[in-house]
Amino acid sequence: MKLLLAIPQNQRLNSFKNLFTRNLMSKNLLFIAPLPPPIDGQSKASAEALKAFNELGWSINVLNTGRTIVRRSFGTELRRILEVFNFLYKIFSGAKNADVIYLSLSESYLGNIKDLLIYCLIRKNLKNTVIHMLGGSGMDILLNKNKFTSWLNGYFMRQMNAVIVEGERGKSIFKKYFTPDQIKILHNFADEYLHSTTEEVAVRFTDQNQLNILYLSNLLSGKGYVELLDAFRALPLGTRRKMTLTFVGGFQDDAKRQDFLAQINNEVDIKYLGNFIDGTDKKELYLKSHIFCLPTYYPYEGQPISILEAYATGCVVITTAHAGIQDIFKDLINGFFVQKKNSIDIVRALEFSLANRNKLPDISYNNLFEASRLYRSKAYRENVKRIFSKFSN
Repeated sequence: MKLLLAIPQNQRLNSFKNLFTRNLMSKNLLFIAPLPPPIDGQSKASAEALKAFNELGWSINVLNTGRTIVRRSFGTELRRILEVFNFLYKIFSGAKNADVIYLSLSESYLGNIKDLLIYCLIRKNLKNTVIHMLGGSGMDILLNKNKFTSWLNGYFMRQMNAVIVEGERGKSIFKKYFTPDQIKILHNFADEYLHSTTEEVAVRFTDQNQLNILYLSNLLSGKGYVELLDAFRALPLGTRRKMTLTFVGGFQDDAKRQDFLAQINNEVDIKYLGNFIDGTDKKELYLKSHIFCLPTYYPYEGQPISILEAYATGCVVITTAHAGIQDIFKDLINGFFVQKKNSIDIVRALEFSLANRNKLPDISYNNLFEASRLYRSKAYRENVKRIFSKFSN
């Protein structure tokens, strides 16, 4: 008490005022989202959103919907069933004390069943719930092309506070259930360590006789890796000798992995570097690659973080006009669009890139500057805080 009285009165009043203000602004957040591991676009974005909430100084109850729960718990084993019920109980009890709820959505049918169960458990708190759609193509089917799932999801969504989408095209998916003011755009980002300098980017163009192509994403059906492999193998021998192709990513199952490895076994210009790469090795791989190719038509595609990573390291991008890619990619500005499921079109894009190799640096530097301006992790966190600032008032 003597120590407190020794502090000047005006300082004491300011200290009490700041403490009172912090208590008023502090909120209890129920955070329901997948977190690493594994590292993928959704878990990476969720982890960055969690950082933003920590920066707000909120009290956070984190419920991880990652691999342990979503991918494993719907089996028949008793332990997994108990995991599900335990997880749902945590949501129900956590919602009672929550001022705000953040929920990262699934867009598969099975994932949507999980989300609908969560909606039921938090129904008394829906007015303070913000859902985040990372992806969108699958949700478009659920909300706009299936009457039953559309009605069921719509019943809950119309009671919610807001929805976060990755870009302009995401707005159309939710426009029947949210007003324009309730739909918030939050672009994805590339990790800070990947944002490169012009000097780092320029090195790849010193060798005028080589073109390195990179595919870095999960090797799943619909991601376009089969079409890319077919296209590369169909290149004229003289053209192919001036190129290399590198794959990085995980497979759906071991059988598909073994089949892929058998196909490239004797191909000296095609490499597979494994399921995962990160840190310095990942940045160096991007910087050595002239072209990043993701010819996806994956049904649950959104706004691929791998494309933004390619921008941040100055890669020219070859991709498709699919899902949220159209919000972040312009043909001939960021690279080249190719038709979906069309290896011949990929052949044309690769041949064009080689024939016009002197024009690639302009695209490369444009992508570098665009990433620096629009796709930073700090900007992502600031936008999360801006979206949720209304709950602090």
